[in-house]
Amino acid sequence: VLNNGQILLAGPAYHPDSNEMKLGLIWMDESLNILQQSLEGLEGKKIEPGGTITLNQAGNIVTYGKVVENYGSSLSANNYYFMEISQSGEMLQIKEQSLGFNAFYLWPVDSNKYHMWSWNNIVIQLDAGFNFENTFSPGWDNEFQSVSIHPYDLDSYFLLRDKVKFVPGQEDPVIEVEVFHVNNQVNPLNTFVFG
Repeated sequence: VLNNGQILLAGPAYHPDSNEMKLGLIWMDESLNILQQSLEGLEGKKIEPGGTITLNQAGNIVTYGKVVENYGSSLSANNYYFMEISQSGEMLQIKEQSLGFNAFYLWPVDSNKYHMWSWNNIVIQLDAGFNFENTFSPGWDNEFQSVSIHPYDLDSYFLLRDKVKFVPGQEDPVIEVEVFHVNNQVNPLNTFVFG
């Protein structure tokens, strides 16, 4: 739901004229009437949209996905595109780059930065132009996998992680869930663990 009350759907959309996968965006009102639609992509490149969208600090829509050679196989597991789009649908910036890590969850932090989490719990920091800026290595238990990120304020957010353990002699696995409240340097402010 956007700041103006409109609803935005985003996800992969096949474009038959170009035989390419693009990012499909559909703006709707509260009665689910379609207000506008658009297809966005990278010229001359195949993309696999992640489908996730969030609003950045300026209130613009940000999204990302992978740049691929063929659908289903990555050109590079770490080659990404990033888009910033106004709430009215204007493309503000588009950037392609290799991050050096397989990353997910593009998340706005601070006044003009983004974090992305990799599978090995490395946190990648990007600047407002989606340029690589820094990494953080929290050194947390790598058996836990990040599940989702939720906002708190500009200075911190919540990270939900879980792990599945199989106990000998027990039919059902044990699932442990860990919640971190972290600041923008990925230092824990508070932690909850439960199973």
